[in-house]
Amino acid sequence: MRRLIRERVFRAVFAGLVLVAASLPAAAQAIFPNQGTIGLVPPPGMTEITGVNGFEDRVSKAA
Repeated sequence: MRRLIRERVFRAVFAGLVLVAASLPAAAQAIFPNQGTIGLVPPPGMTEITGVNGFEDRVSKAA
């Protein structure tokens, strides 16, 4: 009985660790505008504006 419980707990912990490890490479790269201390992750398609704290998408003319 204890062996069965221990095996289930081990499998659950192992599955959790695998999921966490698999999600690490998917983390987005933060940008630190104007050498700031707070990193920001721009929305998809947005790039950093030089000289200004912010992001822009020149194709869709969004800032």
